[in-house]
Amino acid sequence: MLSLGTVTSENASAGVIDGHIAFGMQKVKAHVSLAGMGDDPTLVVFQGKSDDVWGAAAKNAAKRFFETLRNLDTPGYQANRRGVPPLVIIVIVVILFVIVLAVVGAIV
Repeated sequence: MLSLGTVTSENASAGVIDGHIAFGMQKVKAHVSLAGMGDDPTLVVFQGKSDDVWGAAAKNAAKRFFETLRNLDTPGYQANRRGVPPLVIIVIVVILFVIVLAVVGAIV
């Protein structure tokens, strides 16, 4: 999870990791549970919580988490830490800034 965000707590004996994964400008609370550790195949359960209506941030975080997990052994693999290209974030911030200026200018 460290390649995507931050770890807030972990319990190795219980096989649980909690943390945050960024999506654009919001954080997704992530809870990862591991079952069947050892020589058997391990079941990885990802639960994400986000504050958007459609859960798009949590879905994107889960997708990026499992993509990163699949590519742990791939040389040169870079995890997508934001989930959204930086240019999109900049454009959104500029548009919001212009809207705020237009609203403030209309009031004054």
